[in-house]
Amino acid sequence: MIRKTTEFHTQNFVEAYPDGVEGHYWHRHRHYVIARALSRLDGGRMLEVGCGRGVVVRDLRARGFDCDGVELAPVTPMPGAERFVQGGVEATELLETRCAEYQVIGLFDVLEHLSEPYGFITNLVRGFPDLKHLLFTVPARMELCSNYDEHYGHFRRYTLESLNDVFACCHLNPLEARYFFRSLYLPCRLLLLARRARAVRHRAPVGFLPLHGLIAWLLKLEFHLVPPRVPGTSIIASCAVQF
Repeated sequence: MIRKTTEFHTQNFVEAYPDGVEGHYWHRHRHYVIARALSRLDGGRMLEVGCGRGVVVRDLRARGFDCDGVELAPVTPMPGAERFVQGGVEATELLETRCAEYQVIGLFDVLEHLSEPYGFITNLVRGFPDLKHLLFTVPARMELCSNYDEHYGHFRRYTLESLNDVFACCHLNPLEARYFFRSLYLPCRLLLLARRARAVRHRAPVGFLPLHGLIAWLLKLEFHLVPPRVPGTSIIASCAVQF
């Protein structure tokens, strides 16, 4: 069912990252979860690899984090992220002096696009001499695999166990891993059981920002109250680099 592709195309960026999409509850909560995980590390400058149009980069910088982004595709950065996002380049092709500037690498919804993530992660670790931590988000639970995953070229969805297997193969030291978006798990499962297709085009929540803010607040409450191993539709994980 899942087509074999490892990168976004122009149309994918148009569909997934329209201007204003950061106001959607999904992005608001994901930004919160990423920022929380980053704050729990011991500092350092972060490079987001596979940053798309820079929606996460822009949010993290607004929260006070020192963060840049690179994207393999020749993207048009989100307004406000232009100075911090470089498109059309692989992370390991950055100048050696630039690679030495980063202590954290963020891979946010990137691994699912890779048929073999081990070599990719290992090359990143080797290419950044001062790297201390990696931070990941991935879509979770193969039973939720749908037309959405097929449309965006996902090879797999992860569990906590399968993600830890990736870390072990890459000789990374797991620090924290937990599901989030637990409230979305059951609706997604029921949608699949009803043989209903998921929408693949994201829309900015124009006119509904207060509602999306409320939903994001409820998801934050859920994040802190529900045990971390209760399945959700995404996983956040952090690792330390072993020397």
